Amino acid sequence: MATNGQGNENFDPDRDRSVQSGGDLGGGSDPVSGPDPDRGSPNPSLITRIWKPYDWCLKYGLAWSQKYHKFYGNTSDAKGCSALTELLARLPIGEVIEAQQSAHRMFTAFLASESPAVVRAKHPFAFFVTDFGGLRVEEPAAPGGKKLPDYG
Repeated sequence: MATNGQGNENFDPDRDRSVQSGGDLGGGSDPVSGPDPDRGSPNPSLITRIWKPYDWCLKYGLAWSQKYHKFYGNTSDAKGCSALTELLARLPIGEVIEAQQSAHRMFTAFLASESPAVVRAKHPFAFFVTDFGGLRVEEPAAPGGKKLPDYG
């Protein structure tokens, strides 16, 4: 249990996120207004919890470290987490879960990118977030038919 900075030990960031997003994290329903049809109903047996943007960044950092053999960290990570917060809040809960289940594939596809700007910047998380929508729906295709390396 965290505090809210004012000494209140009953502060629960997951509960506060669910209130702000209009539903609980497990099923997309609000105790006051009932299920939210726009958020969908996930299969609870498939998830343990919804990742926060910081979780995405940490998991991405592990995949990045496999590629570059260095500890991951970038000054633009906060910007990426902020943008991912807004993006995830708009997605139906089922699609958020699908993205989590596809994270390894998404990281691998992005880290294989040979875009000059992405390569020059060394594949930062903020750039991954920019490509997040496309990475969710596109199968990774290596340039020139090459097999993608396995990162993550």
